[in-house]
Amino acid sequence: MVRAASTSTRTPPAKAPARWHVGDAGELVGRAASKMLAGWGRADRTPPDL
Repeated sequence: MVRAASTSTRTPPAKAPARWHVGDAGELVGRAASKMLAGWGRADRTPPDL
C-alpha cells in the first residue's frame, strides 16, 4: 500500500510536530489496552511452509 498526501479537510492540522511525548505515557497505555485495538497487528493467515 502506498500513501500520499491529500488535501482532505477532515483532519485538522497538527498543533505540534509530534502529537505524543513522554508525558502522555498513561494515555498511550490506556489506548493500547482498549478493546478497539484487541488483536490489531495479528496476521489473519498462517505463513506458508517453505
